[in-house]
Amino acid sequence: MRTLRLFFGATDRVGLIAEERVVIDPGGSEDLAETVAREVLAGPTRGVTGFDPSTRVLSFYLTQDGTGYLDLSSELIERWPRGDGLEWVSLASLVRSLTENVP
Repeated sequence: MRTLRLFFGATDRVGLIAEERVVIDPGGSEDLAETVAREVLAGPTRGVTGFDPSTRVLSFYLTQDGTGYLDLSSELIERWPRGDGLEWVSLASLVRSLTENVP
């Protein structure tokens, strides 16, 4: 088991709030990154998310220089809530959650 520290938008959409979630340890960094991203897309128990529930993780991979690429389904663009700070919340929650949990 592994405890993840995930970040979601505060209800005022000005900052992020942390939430811990216990998951089955997926193993390597790429699998861990996919798990973190899936948990962020699943949404918070409190706070707000900027992702439509139909958005899915397709893949995550690391290059030799350590750069990570997250591939999300087309619903990210087609159904992404616009305005009211949700764009920032979406990106910030993913970036912060990934950098906090993936070595």
